[in-house]
Amino acid sequence: TGRPAAGLWHRGSLKPTLPAAENRTTMASRERGMTFLSAVLLLTSANVKGDDNACSWCERGDATCDWNFDEFSLAHFTTSISGQVQRAMPYFKPSAQTPLGVADSDVTNAVIVHHGAGRNAEDYLSYMVNAIVNNQGQGAENALQLENTIVIAPQVWFPGDDGLDENVHIWWDVSGDDGFDTDDLPGERDWKWGGNSSAELPASISTFSVLDEMLDTLSNKTLYPNLESVVMAGHSAGGQIMQRFALFSTRAKGGSRDLGLDLKFYVANPSSTTYLGPERPVQAPERDCAFCINSTIESQEWAFEKPTVDLECVDTYNAYGYGLEGNLPDYPAATGVAQALAQYPLRRVTYMSGESDVCDTPYMETNQCLTCIPDDGGLDPSCEGYAQGWCRMARLHAFSQYVQAFYDQGEAAQTHKLMSVPDVGHSGCGMFQSPEFAAGALTRLPQAQLGS
Repeated sequence: TGRPAAGLWHRGSLKPTLPAAENRTTMASRERGMTFLSAVLLLTSANVKGDDNACSWCERGDATCDWNFDEFSLAHFTTSISGQVQRAMPYFKPSAQTPLGVADSDVTNAVIVHHGAGRNAEDYLSYMVNAIVNNQGQGAENALQLENTIVIAPQVWFPGDDGLDENVHIWWDVSGDDGFDTDDLPGERDWKWGGNSSAELPASISTFSVLDEMLDTLSNKTLYPNLESVVMAGHSAGGQIMQRFALFSTRAKGGSRDLGLDLKFYVANPSSTTYLGPERPVQAPERDCAFCINSTIESQEWAFEKPTVDLECVDTYNAYGYGLEGNLPDYPAATGVAQALAQYPLRRVTYMSGESDVCDTPYMETNQCLTCIPDDGGLDPSCEGYAQGWCRMARLHAFSQYVQAFYDQGEAAQTHKLMSVPDVGHSGCGMFQSPEFAAGALTRLPQAQLGS
């Protein structure tokens, strides 16, 4: 049974040019693992249940995760509201690492890695630190060295979360997957959309402001005189916050308070992105169990058109978070849409797409696509989400092309890239411990190329 598409579409708005060849995975790399369609056929034709390879398809990467380095500790970052609320922003760091804000002339590189909806910052710190250790251990040329790299994993906690001390930590109110608040102010308190910390405290701060202030600290030459570059990475909901932060931050290139940092953003497997205009990818009017074939998505050229009034969520599909219309949280509103659109192509953003992140658990279960139930990692199942694509891989591949079409290539052709990661699904560890990420993010450029 086919599911109706998210909407009907007008014809002929935006047609992208595919990204440069070096930013797309070759057919040989795609053939290293089976496609999602072959996983479906494996189960249905053999009539077997619980096949480990196919049932764990969308989480590929977790099983090979390296947890060897595990010496981490909770630390506290003083923010601009800490004096008013008598609380600090929690984050995790390697235990031997000097806390953020304490002078360290040995630091040459910084990595800020953000957790997803699981709010498990310590796990994400482990993914990243082990990725750095493994990359340097393999003798990669110009690999980042952990002893010279400050690694920070901000921790957003909700009330009731294990680890939260409400007398010590700044925290955020509970927010849903779609970011819409009951007061009809999208993202007002949603951390992954730049929303403010809890209204229960006498002052609040945007997650974007927290990241800004961390960058302010890293840019302080008195504290870090030898800092060369900063990588900011997030997976799943962490990918969402990084994409939106890259769009709105005042501290990155072109911003009103540009710090002049050599800064790179890595947006991995987000469930949604913030579109720059009202267009969305054109999709088939119906779908079946072969709704997201990774080899097809890899080579697909998307067209983008504005939905018609027949779209169920026509009034909200482009509201903030999914788009740029309507009320914005305090921080994005202060930056402004026009400024955000002007500065976004100046920032270096890599969209990391796991080639096995192609599942939609509710749809596949309802339509009995497999004899087991895969885990899609909490795909956004809203109308607004489906308007961006049927699965995360489709959504991110389409969005990366949309950015090029929106800016008519231009500077974005050099700064916004697609990184397709084979044999990895919705796994933060698999993405950040991949050789693709190591080559792009965990390798120091020669001094002459920094900032290029």
